[in-house]
Amino acid sequence: MDRPDSDIPDGLKPALRRLDGPVAVWPGFDARGLATARLAAARRRRMLIRGASLAAAAGLALAVIIGPWRERGARGDLNGDGAVDMVDALVLARAVDESKAQRSWDFTGDGAVDRADVDRLALGAVRLSGGGL
Repeated sequence: MDRPDSDIPDGLKPALRRLDGPVAVWPGFDARGLATARLAAARRRRMLIRGASLAAAAGLALAVIIGPWRERGARGDLNGDGAVDMVDALVLARAVDESKAQRSWDFTGDGAVDRADVDRLALGAVRLSGGGL
């Protein structure tokens, strides 16, 4: 297809004709394969982030449930297992219900061992900061 432009040098006309044809591709280049590989890498990164987030959440839940605040001889360790946990709150609740609570179990400092002390002990058992009563 000859163009009417007389300003174009004769040596450049064949190169311009090639531009009108199909798009040139690199030999061995697979655009679909490259896109698939990039999508797979992005999917792996997302799965890794999700897995790490799930593992962190599970670790935190495990720490709250079975990793209670542990201190030997800690104030509030009513059953003597070395940990202040919900079992100690249950022991205190039963003792309060049966009127068998000891005066040293007054964790609120109000002079009476009652449900408020059970609540205070339970709160200390599940506190995340590792604080105490």
